[in-house]
Amino acid sequence: MNPTLDLLLRRNSPRPAQLADPAPNADELALILRAATRVSDHGNLTPWRLDVFKKPAQEALYQTLLGIWQWKYPDADEGLTAKKTGFVRAAPLLIMVSSRLNTISTVPRYEQILSGGAVCQNLIIAASALGYGTCWLTPWAASDADVKAHLNVKAEDDILGFISLGTPTLTPPERFRPPLEDVVVWHE
Repeated sequence: MNPTLDLLLRRNSPRPAQLADPAPNADELALILRAATRVSDHGNLTPWRLDVFKKPAQEALYQTLLGIWQWKYPDADEGLTAKKTGFVRAAPLLIMVSSRLNTISTVPRYEQILSGGAVCQNLIIAASALGYGTCWLTPWAASDADVKAHLNVKAEDDILGFISLGTPTLTPPERFRPPLEDVVVWHE
């Protein structure tokens, strides 16, 4: 089988806590980021941004999210708090992809958002091609105004995902994939 198709057909997402060192090295990460940014981009607007968080920055981000979460949800139990904030420091590397919309352009907002989604998917595929595991999450923090402000994401922009990267510690079980007849409509 074609190696690209084989990768696409077998790719799966371990949870962030199932990703361990090593993370991609500097050369691998540069390759992953170059591949991530080779996406369809109507108008060549580059309507997205990638923020790479290495371990010290992940810990600082965790402390920020923890503070925001505890301020907004003071009655949340420890388990829920850990689940809602711990994802940012669970894996060896974290990349946040956010939109950076061009509001002057005639290119519709949704096309710019879709281009950012393609950045996320290319990042995942490139990392997977190098043997790394990834997990793309859009938790509460992705839409929280205070988190966005802390991360210098404009109010009108979106955090499209937090992508954890590392070496998988296990092979995730295969999840349900819809039969093609349930999602494909043929027109002749």
